[in-house]
Amino acid sequence: MEQTTLFMEAVSSGWDKTPVPLSQSKQRVGQNTCPLVPAAGTSAGIGEYDVVNRYRGVEYMARDIVAGILPEAVVRPPNIRVAFPQVVLPDKAIQERINRLIRDLVDNMMLRQGANDPNLAEMVGTYKIGLNEKSLLSIYFENFAIMRMAAHGTTIADSLTVDLNTGEVYRLNDLFIRIRPYRIRINNIILAKIAATNLPTIAPFPGITDSQEFYLTSKALVIFFPELEFTPHYVGIPEFVIPYAVLRKMINPHGPLARLVTK
Repeated sequence: MEQTTLFMEAVSSGWDKTPVPLSQSKQRVGQNTCPLVPAAGTSAGIGEYDVVNRYRGVEYMARDIVAGILPEAVVRPPNIRVAFPQVVLPDKAIQERINRLIRDLVDNMMLRQGANDPNLAEMVGTYKIGLNEKSLLSIYFENFAIMRMAAHGTTIADSLTVDLNTGEVYRLNDLFIRIRPYRIRINNIILAKIAATNLPTIAPFPGITDSQEFYLTSKALVIFFPELEFTPHYVGIPEFVIPYAVLRKMINPHGPLARLVTK
């Protein structure tokens, strides 16, 4: 079967950009979650980025880039609504690299969730910008899908943390000094949070890996795990917020977190 990128398919078919209230769907929407693209001629702005006047208010600095954020969406009536961001940067090659990474990531999530399955009843994709400062962009994505006759849907999550100057994608182990036992420290913090909150579990906590999924905020590292990996379905995607202050001694001085930690 020919594999056609869902984004290209949606664009070529002239997908509808009419805003759809994601709050009406089964997908939970975070505080910074971006809705679908506003209708043509509106002036709804996203952060420092304005949909109509695209470069108004976007400040670019040689060593401290803030990305312009353009909300886009795949809308395939009647059952698919997936929002995703695209960035505006001074370096167009880096801009295209990051935008392609975002499109590929979201496209992969859609395929994993059955976007081409004729039994798909509904799919809703959202995202939130965890961090967009000091030349770092960190985005968290969720995709909810449910099949016809299914008792409940599934939600998967993914993330992307990237340098806006170079387009480099960061893994968890890029954040820390490799000779320090950062995984042991983070695992102990998470175990303490599980105990303190009485988080229900269905399996032992698996611990983090060097490629563990995460996203960044201005103040904390957020570690998350898939549904059902060690918590029941009703918990959703378990997240653990870890302030940079408690990780300070392990932070790689040449890595991205060094830019966010006050000396």
